[in-house]
Amino acid sequence: MKLGIDDLFLLSEIADKMNINLPDSQKFDKGKKIEKSQEEYGKEIIEILVKNAYKAKEPMIQLLENVTGKKKEDMDIIEVFDEIKNLFKAKGVMGFFKSADNSSEKK
Repeated sequence: MKLGIDDLFLLSEIADKMNINLPDSQKFDKGKKIEKSQEEYGKEIIEILVKNAYKAKEPMIQLLENVTGKKKEDMDIIEVFDEIKNLFKAKGVMGFFKSADNSSEKK
């Protein structure tokens, strides 16, 4: 899956409309701070997206239509969830969310 520049803007709009508070990209293990794996971090973000999907319905639909090449009427719920998971495996998506997470830490 390759994302275009318009998809980046849709991701940004989705994150904004959902007022996403990103999970910490680090965790503690026996008192030591370590980076979460992309899979762990991605699962947490997917959970946030699913819980708040209603807040950004239109940009979410547009993004899913862009990445699948299908209209919303042609997708079922299982396919939608699979595509959301695949979206986070796409090159650059996790970096987008981690950079947003890191920039929010600096504020």
